[in-house]
Amino acid sequence: MEKFNIEFIKTERALSPTGIGVADFTINPYRGCFFNCIYCYVKFNKFARKHKLPYGSYVQIKENIIDILKKQLPLNTGKTVLIGATTDPYQPVEKKYKLTQQILILLKKYDYSPFILTKSDLILRDIEILKEMKNPKICITLNSKFIIDNFERNTPPIEKRIEVIETLNKNNIYTYAHIGPYFPYITDYKNFFDLLKNKTKRINFESLNFKMITNHKEFLKKINKYSANCEKKYIEIMSKKEVYNNYWNALEKEILEYNIAYNYKISIFFRAFNEYYKNDKNGGGVDEKMGEINKSRDTS
Repeated sequence: MEKFNIEFIKTERALSPTGIGVADFTINPYRGCFFNCIYCYVKFNKFARKHKLPYGSYVQIKENIIDILKKQLPLNTGKTVLIGATTDPYQPVEKKYKLTQQILILLKKYDYSPFILTKSDLILRDIEILKEMKNPKICITLNSKFIIDNFERNTPPIEKRIEVIETLNKNNIYTYAHIGPYFPYITDYKNFFDLLKNKTKRINFESLNFKMITNHKEFLKKINKYSANCEKKYIEIMSKKEVYNNYWNALEKEILEYNIAYNYKISIFFRAFNEYYKNDKNGGGVDEKMGEINKSRDTS
């Protein structure tokens, strides 16, 4: 395992207002993320760019965040809070420092509704707290084993994530799957339809954002492990607008048609060529737009 740094910092603000539709506020208990997904957009935010160490090699513990929240939360009771827009709130450091758990307890006290983004099965530790909260909403990000092994290798395996979705929903905690980023020619939507059967009622799909790839040579090298002609296909889809549009448009149509037999609630977020974000065309509503979540900033 590569060298990993734990740092302690003070934060001036814990509860940050947000203009995105999914929540009134955001909370990020940590800065940095041990999961270190290669495609992660957070490495471009101001804190990551200013840090002396590479993103993914450190986590900063906001050691005063609970004290700050105790002052902020009583001023805005009954709101919705997005937890984990710029860090996974259940990454391994949470086992020891329990900031996310302490945050949930405080949110429950002041009648806040949590909307949590995570890849981790550690969230099951807090199931009893979530069951007592108002309208909790959980988004579990999934991907194929190949993507996990090559692009998010520090994250829990897909089997554990699916177990989380099933367990939370069985406990009446609204939980859905977010398949993202969707890797062209690699991610298989049909596999997820079967894996998630009777475990969730909702699946979101989000396209891979090629602008988040900083080292194209290393990226293509990893992609080529999947098949001998995969690199060539990726060069085409990354560089040719027509190829790009044809692929995503056809895939969107396939997903919706395939879903007729399953009847999941589907939202699809496929970006336009050479753009960061594209509006959801399939009725997910602004409160479910993962593409919009990616725009949120960690101002704490």
